[in-house]
Amino acid sequence: MVGANPATIQLSTLSIGSCAKVRHIGSHVQASRLREIGLCEGQELEVLCAGDPMICRVGACRVGICIKLASEVHVATSNSA
Repeated sequence: MVGANPATIQLSTLSIGSCAKVRHIGSHVQASRLREIGLCEGQELEVLCAGDPMICRVGACRVGICIKLASEVHVATSNSA
C-alpha cells in the first residue's frame, strides 16, 4: 500500500452497507477518471454491492468499479477514521 495511510483499508475489502471516506487513490492509470466522476480524496461513499464490479453511492450517483481498481482506492471507515 505505497502512499496509503496505515489507518486506511482498501475499498475492495468493504462489505455491503459500509460507509467510508476516500483517503487516497493509488497511481492506477484510471485514477484521474475516478476523480472526474466524483470519487476523489475526502469524498464519502457507501457500498451498495460488493463483488466485481463493486457498486458505490458517491454523492447522488452510483458508480461501478472493477475490483482491481477498487483495491487501489484507500478509505477510512467510521471505525478507523
